[in-house]
Order: sequence, then structure tokens, then C-alpha cells
Amino acid sequence: MEKVAGREERIEGWYRTLRPYLFSIAYRMLGSAADAEDAIQDAFVSLQRMDDNAVETIQSGQAYLAKLVVNRCLNFLKSAGRRKEDYVGEWLPLPILDRSQPSPEESAERKEEISYALLVLLEMLNPLERAAFVLRETMDCDYAEIAALMGRSEANCRQLVSRAKRKLDAGRKGDSRSELPAAAPARSGRLKEFELVRRFASAFSGGRIEELAALLTEDAILLMDGGGRVHSAINPIYGRGRALALLKAMFSNSLAGARFEFVDAKEAGPAIAAWQGDRLAAFLMFDWREREEQGEGMLLRHLFTIYNPDKLALLGLPRTE
Repeated sequence: MEKVAGREERIEGWYRTLRPYLFSIAYRMLGSAADAEDAIQDAFVSLQRMDDNAVETIQSGQAYLAKLVVNRCLNFLKSAGRRKEDYVGEWLPLPILDRSQPSPEESAERKEEISYALLVLLEMLNPLERAAFVLRETMDCDYAEIAALMGRSEANCRQLVSRAKRKLDAGRKGDSRSELPAAAPARSGRLKEFELVRRFASAFSGGRIEELAALLTEDAILLMDGGGRVHSAINPIYGRGRALALLKAMFSNSLAGARFEFVDAKEAGPAIAAWQGDRLAAFLMFDWREREEQGEGMLLRHLFTIYNPDKLALLGLPRTE
């Protein structure tokens, strides 16, 4: 009995101390908190099924569980890739929302995450490239660790990371959508974003297109995720002129009369939940860019909008009046 009790304490200790680390890996690989939780739970279920002697031989719980989680994420990405091929329009990752409703000042003091924009960019990579890139560039693993976690040689892992970077660099040159920041906004920038999002909401709600135009970069891009469930743009919308035309259409149609609730999304920063009655109609996220060299301050480069009702339901936002 003492052996069993010790085994359970060891597993419970790993779950308590390693879950945040494992979640960071899984969420950055999958772009969905729910899927990341599933990967972690599956890894611990596998651990629980092991006999006592096998658990005792595990030298590093972090390394062992991280490998289980990475493998489960790779399997999920391979199957999800086939489903995404049939997905209608853009597929956007689901953000993680901060339920504590912090003030802008409190949010700015929080430890920074990777940016939501980077999560969108990672959709360009295949599963192995994404895993290697996430582990190296966002989790700061060395190549020996990555090789052990992925069950591949160090040389191959270096090739995967190099290939991932080349894809992202090629995307930056050939597709403006890819010119996205790798890190979350700095503290001072995050405070500015709260005010900018409020200005956007006020201008949009009032149909003041001129004010919206002043907030957008000349090469602004709008990406929408309707999943074929609702009417929305299937392809990215490039350029300030076309973006403003679409925002005007959204004001008159899909988001007509919408009530805006300000929400803090950990990776995306200050965001907007658009409600029509008690129905969540859309979730808007912003990628602001510094343009101080042109005296323009921060302007909106990318607007990410989730319309798909299935994905909106997964955000778990309570209905508001």
C-alpha cells in the first residue's frame, strides 16, 4: 500500500507542478485550449495505467510527460490537418480568455505570452515543423531536448526548425498576412491597446468610417473565420480601402446593432465580444503596430474575427444583457 500511495503522490505532484509547462507546449502546438487540455489528460491517463515499477523508473517527470504530450499533439495535428483541408475559409486559433477581468494596468503587469498573431502564423507549418519550432523558439529547449521529446535526431530537429523559419520568412515576403510579431505586446504597448480598442469600438458602433480609417495601416488585413456556418469573407481582405468597405458592411449587416463587451485575451490582448441580444455573434482580436517613424503611433495591421458559432461556444463567455 505504501508503494501505491507513493506512486499516486508522485503523479499528483507532477500534475500540480508540470501542468502549466505542459499546457504551454500543447496550446502553442494546437491553438486550442480544449484540445491542449485533452492532450494533457490523455498523457496522465497513460501514466496512471502504468504499473508501479514503471512509474518508479521515470527519472524526469517533466521530460517523460512532455514527450507524451508532444506525441499526442503531433497525432492530433496530423488528423486535424486533414479536417482543415475541408474547412471553409480561414481557420483561426481559439484565444485563451482571462476570467479575472483585470484592469488595463493589472493586465500590463502580467507575464507576457506569445502573441496570438504568431499562433495564426504557425498554421503555415506542418506538424513536425510546428513542434520543433514551438519547442525551440517559444519554450527555449535546446536541440538535445527537442530530439528526445520528438524521438528524432538533433540534426533532423535543426533541419525542421530551419525549414520552419524559411517558410515563415518566405511567407513574410510573399504574403503580408505573415508579417506578424512573435511576442505579445510589451507592457506600455498593451496599455495603449486598451485605449485603441475602445476607440475602434466607438467608431465602429457609430458607423464613423473616417475615424476607423485613421486607425488602420495602409496595408491593413482582415481575416475572418466563419467555417461555412455564417456568411463571412472566405479569403483575407487586403488593404485599407477594402478593409473599410468590409467593416462598413459588417456595421450594416453581420454586426448590426451589436453590443460590444471588452475582453482580455491572454495572447491576443484587449479584444471585443460582439453580442446581438444574448447571442455571441463574433469575437474580434487586434494586431496593433508601432509606426512612430511616420508619426502615426500605433495602427491596426491585422483584425482577426471569429464568426463560427461552434468555435464561439468554446470560448465559454457567459451571456450578458
